[in-house]
This record gives sequence, structure tokens and C-alpha cells, in this order.
Amino acid sequence: PIFGDEELSRLNQYAASLTAGLDRVTLSSKIAALERAKTDFLNIASHELRGPMTVIKGYLTMLEAGALGDLAPKARSVLPLLISKSDEVNWMIEQMIEASRLEEGRLALKQRRADIVELTDSAIDGVRMLLSGHELKVDMPVESIEADVDPDRFQIVIRNLLSNAAKYSPSGTDITVDVRRDDGKALVSVHDEGIGISTEDQSSLFTRFGRIDTTQHVQGTGLGLWLSREIARMHEGDLTVESRTGLGSTFTFSVPLRH
Repeated sequence: PIFGDEELSRLNQYAASLTAGLDRVTLSSKIAALERAKTDFLNIASHELRGPMTVIKGYLTMLEAGALGDLAPKARSVLPLLISKSDEVNWMIEQMIEASRLEEGRLALKQRRADIVELTDSAIDGVRMLLSGHELKVDMPVESIEADVDPDRFQIVIRNLLSNAAKYSPSGTDITVDVRRDDGKALVSVHDEGIGISTEDQSSLFTRFGRIDTTQHVQGTGLGLWLSREIARMHEGDLTVESRTGLGSTFTFSVPLRH
């Protein structure tokens, strides 16, 4: 015979290797196509939702101010909840838009000298309604802490950490914000008393669309922490987590101090 058993065995091995290689290429192509589809969806969904949500928020604000006439007490009592939920949706849309910009390389920082204490305080005010079910504790220095940051993007990170702390911890528990300087860095830490994150799950927290099994029941895009860490690193800083299952989590956002 032209081929002996040994040659046939080698050919079978080559064929198996080639098939496995083609399968990997096909899988990689499918994954790449899925990633592109997700990015396209983010672009379309975020821009299509932004307009209607702006109108809804505008009318809710007018209702709250009494610009459209007096509301019955029962109707007025639900306004804070409606406004809070519309803020949540608007925040998700903002995350989606920023994530699309980052994916397409259009997320450019506009850095200037700014006070980290002041920016953190402003970020807290922006999500205070979302934190209403928790006890907020803030530890900030009286003196300013200056760094070169993009003020809007800096606040996106803080707001995201606060929003996550509220979503992933029981109502009535503490959320603690700590602002300080250490070793040439400005640090903002957000601690919650929530479910905590196992060491095994922490690596997937900062991936795009990253969700862990214990949080699947909570509404979210899976973009917030990925986007926040990318923004932190664009500032030559970082976003890190310390957590243990059942003992809450502490996320720390760091940026270099202004020299």
C-alpha cells in the first residue's frame, strides 16, 4: 500500500488538527461578529432612546414644579419614584453612548486642573436620588485636592460607583465615600455593605458586558465598571476593587496629583 498504518495515523492527526484550527477560526469570527453587533446595538439603542427620555424627564420636571397645574396628592407622591427611575434610564443611556465612543476611539479627554473634592461632591449630588434608600456617609478633607482631569468623565466614574453601590447592597445599609491623597495620588473610594464579590469573579468585573452570576437579577448594561476603569487609565490612574463574599465591596478610583 502507498500509505502504511503509521502514515495514515499521521494524516488523521493532521486532519484533526486542521479541523480544530478551522473550528477555532470559525468561533473567533462568530465572536468578532457578535462583538460588532453589540457595539452597533449600543450605538443605535442609545441614540434612539435619548430623545424620548429627554422629553419624559422634561415633563416630569414640569409636573414636579407645578408648571402643568396642580396634581392630586396621590399622583404627586409617586413623582419622586418616576424621576428616580427616569434618571436611572438616562444614566444607562449615557453609559452606552460613552461606551460606543470608547469602542470607536472617539472618547477624548478634556483635561484641566480641578478640585477632586469638589467634583466628587458634585457627582454625589447628581445621583443623590438613587441613593435615597441608603445611609450615605462622606469623608472629605476641607482643603482641595487638585489633579488634571476631565471633570465630566471623572464624575461619570464616581456616579457609576455610587449607582452600583446602591444597586448591589440592601436598602438601609451604609454607602461610604472617602476622598484623600496618598503617595502622589488622589483617591476616591466607595464602600458598600452589599453581597460582595468572590476572588474568582473579580477578574470579570471590568470586562465589557461583564456580569457575574450573583448579580444577574439586577438591572444593568454590564458596561459601567469596564468604562470606568478605561476612563481611569486614560487619566494614568486606575480603578481597583477589594471585596469578599458577603462582606461588601470597596472600589477605589485613583488619578495622579497635579504637580
